[in-house]
Amino acid sequence: MRHPAIGMQAMKERQERGGERRAHGPMMAVFAVLVALVVHAGAGAAVAEVRFSTRISTYAVTGADPVAVLNSMRRNGPVVEGRRAFASTHTRARWMARFRQVGRRCRVERLVVHARFDIRLPRAVEYARFPPVVQREWRQFVHILARHERTHVRIYRHCIARAARRQRGMTAPTCRQLKDRLRRSFRRTLAACNKAHERLDHRDVSRTPRIPFVRRAIRMQRARGQRRLIGG
Repeated sequence: MRHPAIGMQAMKERQERGGERRAHGPMMAVFAVLVALVVHAGAGAAVAEVRFSTRISTYAVTGADPVAVLNSMRRNGPVVEGRRAFASTHTRARWMARFRQVGRRCRVERLVVHARFDIRLPRAVEYARFPPVVQREWRQFVHILARHERTHVRIYRHCIARAARRQRGMTAPTCRQLKDRLRRSFRRTLAACNKAHERLDHRDVSRTPRIPFVRRAIRMQRARGQRRLIGG
């Protein structure tokens, strides 16, 4: 077993956040973000490196009109904290740190962060059956969802990059203490990120009923005399 002063220190953290937030009015807005951040160390890490990658995938929703489509999204959307969402972002980041004891101080010798973002968006199976105006509104709706999720990604990228810059210069009397200091720094970064995500969700959820595709679905249900809008 190697001495911690010259070896690799390991840390692991995991947190998930996200879920549905109800919009003002009858429409349930389901913007969400799911996060799993894993911090650990491994041999052969490169020097001071931060890498990001993003993947976009879709899930199928059925229905030939906006009401049916939104209800299908509520049944088939990605699950976040046990509830369905219209769209989601899953983030997985790996922190790799190498420490070295120099005299009475341990410092971060190498720090590498690799983060991957997976965005899930809806795909209307019966899109071809929509009237042209509904097709246009659907494309706009998906674009709004995608823009929201990409903003979540930008928040994470900014938080992760800022944390990495700060952590590269950290020192402590021992490497064990430095490992604990990095862990606390990571948790503070995650907490700050979560506040930014909540502000974004609050802003965009309040706008959901005004999105043309959603507004059309609400009008359709009212015209049908249905008491509950967009599902039961």
